[in-house]
Amino acid sequence: MSGIGKFLTTVVFLGILGGIGAADAYVMRDELPLIVPVISGGSSSDGGTDNPDVPEPAGTAKSDGPDIQTILLQRQFDAKTTSETSLVQRILPADVTAETRVLLQNNDRVAFIAWVETPDAKAYMQALKESLYNSFSSDVEDLRDETEFPEDGPVRNILSFRDPSIHEEKLIFIRVRERLYELHVAEDKGALVDTLIVDLTK
Repeated sequence: MSGIGKFLTTVVFLGILGGIGAADAYVMRDELPLIVPVISGGSSSDGGTDNPDVPEPAGTAKSDGPDIQTILLQRQFDAKTTSETSLVQRILPADVTAETRVLLQNNDRVAFIAWVETPDAKAYMQALKESLYNSFSSDVEDLRDETEFPEDGPVRNILSFRDPSIHEEKLIFIRVRERLYELHVAEDKGALVDTLIVDLTK
């Protein structure tokens, strides 16, 4: 089975689990929070894990993230609407939609970007990671799965990798505050995207 096929199978399975969990939560809605399938812990190139039950550092105030459209304009990206497929969208409920754009500079593709803002961003990131880990082929490389705690910014969950069985471009997923980002990075455009990520995750 191809990587995309395995990914879709896992998403369907997670959807079934989510439905069971939602039904259970409805029956016991006065006692239980929303149940979303999550991974118990992610492997990391530096040995770190990302446990959704671990609270973010005390004193971290909830705040709106930076304005995405303003940042894209400041970075001189031509953001075009697109029907390109977002992997994030496949794990979202039907009533939650990710925004998608193709980023160009001088008519040259830099990246595809998708994002969604939701209080369940952390749980969706975990469900996405579980689906992707079950879809990786033996050709996966440059895997990075870690949680960053910058002194001058919010906590960031990051998953990035290359796997030609899933996508021909490098994929990056970032959860920061209540936003979940997905980026497909064009060849030789990594430096531009890295700078953009810094701005998006402040």
